[in-house]
Amino acid sequence: MPLLTTYYVLIEEGNWFLYDFSSRNGTWGIFENECYTWTEDPNNVHLNPFVLLDLNDTVNFEFKFSTNKAGSQVFKLTVGNPHLVQINSKNRWDESGVSVLNLVITSNFNQRGYTTVLISMPEASLLCPITCLAIIVQCSCPAGKAMVYLSNKHISEHAWLHGLSANSTVDFPLKELPVNYRPPSTFGINLPVSENIYNADPSEPKYRDFYELSKKTGHYKQCAKKKTREECGCTDAMKLSSLVQYSDCKERVRVGSSRRK
Repeated sequence: MPLLTTYYVLIEEGNWFLYDFSSRNGTWGIFENECYTWTEDPNNVHLNPFVLLDLNDTVNFEFKFSTNKAGSQVFKLTVGNPHLVQINSKNRWDESGVSVLNLVITSNFNQRGYTTVLISMPEASLLCPITCLAIIVQCSCPAGKAMVYLSNKHISEHAWLHGLSANSTVDFPLKELPVNYRPPSTFGINLPVSENIYNADPSEPKYRDFYELSKKTGHYKQCAKKKTREECGCTDAMKLSSLVQYSDCKERVRVGSSRRK
């Protein structure tokens, strides 16, 4: 470690030493090197880095990097949680000497969570507009996605609201749900834990409300803070709706495919 150093001394890469700048008269400064890297982000990841992947979904990205410094590392790829996604990257050089990165991100089957995919330019100057690109990946079922069963047999609105007549020839009958019904859970038929209540009536006890876990779950929506079913104000449209917020109003469901006798 030298005691003095000359003006404009060049510290080579990989070497370092300590110098007491306070021992000199005058001012001193540290300056950032000029920007010699160029980045093209046609995916606008730097503006909208969030990506939502359903199970086994795949998303593709393409980035272009260029540098005027020979022998420098153009980019570096880092994955926060490599167990959550599969990364397939291919790097090539086009005719103009630009490095092109093709990135394919696939969510692993039955894996849920968040991870970050970071594409950084280790030797980029802080004066460059972009020095790294971060992609935030969420692997889960999208909030607005739902499974909907579409029957090939038509059931009239009158049947859904008032039930089937005795002489109906429909292959799959409609069943009226018990008051304050909740479906069975993985714990058993007598231990419902669903938050959804069907055919709700606040004046009646909850269906199969035997255990503490069942008592802590299941809350009214349309019937919240009401005393009777009449006060819930369930309209015909709510009774026919498949939306969760109107589960209190749902009175009937379609059951098996056995023909009525």
